[in-house]
Amino acid sequence: MPNGAEENKNLALYTEAMREAAAAHGIRFVDAYSLTETIYKNKESSATQDGFLLNSEGYAALAEPLATAIFGPVQNLDRSAKDKIKAAVAEKNFLWIEDFKIPNGVHVYGRRYNPYGPENYPHELKKVREMTAIRDEYILATAAGKDFDLGARDAKTYKLPPVKTNYKVSKKNGTTEYLKGTESKTKINVPEGYKVELFADENRFPDLANPVQMSFDNKGRLWVATMQSYPHYRIGDPRPQDKLLIFEDTDNDGKADKQITWANDLHIPIGFEIAHDGVYVSQGANLVFLQDTDGDDSYDKKTVIMSGFDDHDTHHAISAFCADPSGAIHMAEGVFLHSNIETAYGPIRGSNGGFFRYQPQQKKLIRHAQFSIPNPWGIAFDDYGQEFFLHTSGPSFAWTVPGTARPLYGVNVKSPDLLTSNQVRPTSGLEFVSSRHFPDEVQGDVLINNNIGFLGAKQHKVMDDGAGFTTEFRQDLFRSDDLNFRPTDLEFAPDGSLYFVDWHNALIGHMQHNARDPMRDHEHGRIYRITYPSRPLVTPAKIDGASTEELLELLKLPEYRTRYRAKRELRGHDATKVHEAVKVFVKALTPDQERIALEALWVTWGANRLDEDLLSKLLSSGDHRIRAAAANVLRFNTSKIANADALLKKVAKDPHGRVRVNAVVAASWMDKSKGKDLLELAKQSETPDSFEQTYEVFEKG
Repeated sequence: MPNGAEENKNLALYTEAMREAAAAHGIRFVDAYSLTETIYKNKESSATQDGFLLNSEGYAALAEPLATAIFGPVQNLDRSAKDKIKAAVAEKNFLWIEDFKIPNGVHVYGRRYNPYGPENYPHELKKVREMTAIRDEYILATAAGKDFDLGARDAKTYKLPPVKTNYKVSKKNGTTEYLKGTESKTKINVPEGYKVELFADENRFPDLANPVQMSFDNKGRLWVATMQSYPHYRIGDPRPQDKLLIFEDTDNDGKADKQITWANDLHIPIGFEIAHDGVYVSQGANLVFLQDTDGDDSYDKKTVIMSGFDDHDTHHAISAFCADPSGAIHMAEGVFLHSNIETAYGPIRGSNGGFFRYQPQQKKLIRHAQFSIPNPWGIAFDDYGQEFFLHTSGPSFAWTVPGTARPLYGVNVKSPDLLTSNQVRPTSGLEFVSSRHFPDEVQGDVLINNNIGFLGAKQHKVMDDGAGFTTEFRQDLFRSDDLNFRPTDLEFAPDGSLYFVDWHNALIGHMQHNARDPMRDHEHGRIYRITYPSRPLVTPAKIDGASTEELLELLKLPEYRTRYRAKRELRGHDATKVHEAVKVFVKALTPDQERIALEALWVTWGANRLDEDLLSKLLSSGDHRIRAAAANVLRFNTSKIANADALLKKVAKDPHGRVRVNAVVAASWMDKSKGKDLLELAKQSETPDSFEQTYEVFEKG
């Protein structure tokens, strides 16, 4: 990570210039630079989470000297009184943010204000400002040690008028009659040989309302994010209680019989990713990290990793979280949004549709790709680490790599569509078939959810097409005749069956209805499971608590999700020991096990102990898929590899375009003069059509 030496020199210069300007104009000046410098020197533990952003201890250490510098000596209060004042201030901050940076601001002030905004937002703003002003009185009363009946004062604030529904029967809208989960299941059609089962519903688990994303943990338990507060919190209502739920099937009968509420105070958790040491969650403008430090299956520590992600259209906010082979988290962001995030590496900005990539090992965020797309609600990687995404309007299923040249602010490249037929929209949820429980001929197919019009999942065969890919429609894996059926995410389970969540709502759409339309459902939600009964289920692998050597052996299994979870577990093991174990593991592999060796390379990348010898070896593979995967690893690690320049030149001259594009992408992130040489090398070979934009973005930059 950056050591901050040069940045601190610049901050010191800015501080002195501001001090002089303030003195010249008779303005109070507070030297926060010197205050924080003193804190950093005196604190035994770290005051920051990454050398740049203050953590809770850092803020606590800064608060009193900062307040003293601004207002003079503060009243000497005991810890209890301070805690009460802090809680009162936090109460005001929550409401102030609901005004100053209200979620869905595009509907409150922007291009989507009409036709529904006038019906509710002027009223909500009036109420939130009244309630915020009351909080000022509450803070002063608390500081003075006086009682204050907050509830009684809030009860006298402006009453929000009711909003009428615009619901009408249509092909997009569902029905006012909600079927029970058991009955709705009978409306789901699957191809011959497949079977659909109801795993959980709101009847047995009332908290399962509006499920939006799901993922299995290393213990084989199913995690689901729910969003009852969607489209966003309404002022005056109880605080948001969106959840992360864990479901277990303890008797292995294919039905959930146990629910654990891991988090119940979230707001629009439209994306989450389980890590070896906690869970990363989308929370409006923030990327937060939640941890369960005492092992009671309920989070007790929250860290705001970064702030500045745009949420002025909440269903476009960072979502569809998915880890790449190194464990870096890829996050999708929709059109209209303009994010500006402060990081230890400098500000990161995004304009309109695109993707962020956050690397926990280095606490590094980048604008990974920037496309001219609406809402990309699905990210998936294939067996060779190639990244794909889908987006709603069109729809489009696209290969990400050609668009990952260093983005230019305001420049959004096109995303060539790989679908050749059976295109339906909108889409949410993307998964590759990788399970011995499913038929051999469908392995590697891609599954794409749809939740308006066609209600189900389309299945397409994915094939090489020159340097890139193409698809061929195979079948509808599942399709429902229940008009309220809205599948939003899907993932293969440890036993090889396929699970998917159903948002289940009569109304669908963000701008198509008032945010407060009374027909928006906040009670229903289902989880289903698809099996292929004539083939045995996969024996779930032991991942949680497995040894390093046991986990490495799991990399030989065919199931992508098993390997995904095994690599996640390995990232929690001692990095040096993992690297040593990988060397032993790779040495025992045969020449025809290069794809398994690739998995091992990814493990060292995730451990932040990249095996350069193995990387060089795989860059010389006879299989272009292996070389392309290795080249992708190289482009993210050029600063750590001694002979990176030579390896990049080799990649740039590779006979296969899928490999070469990684050199061009890497070049775009380098110094211009250095990168230009790589580009010229790559251009000596024919430029595939899908890469022309990649080259153009580099040249513009």
